[in-house]
Amino acid sequence: MMPTSPPVACPRGGVHIKGVPCERCGKGKRKADVRKSAAKRGYDWSWRNEGETGQADYFLKENPLCRECRWWNRVVAATLVDHRKPHKGDMEWFWNTDNWQPLCKRCHDKKTYREQRTMSKYVVCGKPGVGKTTWVKQRARPGDLVFDADYLVSQLFSTPLHEGVDFGMVLVERLRKAVIDWLLMYPDRKAFIIQSDEARAAETAQWLSAELIRL
Repeated sequence: MMPTSPPVACPRGGVHIKGVPCERCGKGKRKADVRKSAAKRGYDWSWRNEGETGQADYFLKENPLCRECRWWNRVVAATLVDHRKPHKGDMEWFWNTDNWQPLCKRCHDKKTYREQRTMSKYVVCGKPGVGKTTWVKQRARPGDLVFDADYLVSQLFSTPLHEGVDFGMVLVERLRKAVIDWLLMYPDRKAFIIQSDEARAAETAQWLSAELIRL
């Protein structure tokens, strides 16, 4: 057996092992794995600058409030322009304003954290009776969070399933927002959210960076 090179201490506190990229200084990483600078990724003076004449600067002047905070009925100034869906180097998608949204730093950091982690969250939608609950039951495990709006209303107000009363739906909508807010704070939690309204389900999936399942 050929001898292997001994580990070498990294000046930044890591360890250099042959064939293993260093997490501290990046030594050993393939060129494709090394992230480009912000300017090379498009975030240069034309994006934002001290004179506030960049495209993102103008966008924030026209959209001064954080979009996510407004959704939660909070009034917070937006300080960053976020790409709703990561552009991944596609400059056409980078400059597409339909993909932009104003966020405060707190909401932007939470969204970036969600995108950088592998998550197991599913939003299941479809017309009543198509098997949404069955789909979830076949995949959920003990400890997973399952939120079913129709089921909650039927149990709280003794109404037939899929025939929620107005007050009940308002209450469950508040609970849905609370569940989403909780999942944003605990992104590693596996969750299934069942909704009949496809537009609202798509919105929930966007906020949670979850997989949208249409049945």
